[in-house]
Amino acid sequence: MGTFVRRPVVLALTALLALATALLSAGGTARGETSVQKIAGALRSSPVYVDPAAPHKPTARQAHELADRIRSSGLPV
Repeated sequence: MGTFVRRPVVLALTALLALATALLSAGGTARGETSVQKIAGALRSSPVYVDPAAPHKPTARQAHELADRIRSSGLPV
């Protein structure tokens, strides 16, 4: 098979793989709670949300102190 024939086949397979990946990942969020819903729920109880997957996150104490400062500021969040 020459390069002329292989290239369209590779491009078509790549496009199909990308489509399948998009469809499978979209199906996972439809069944459960989305990350936006989880964050919104967490922000209802505290003005500070720390993403558990964040590479550099504050300690629990730092997050609590920040939440206290926000609450005591009197400004709407």
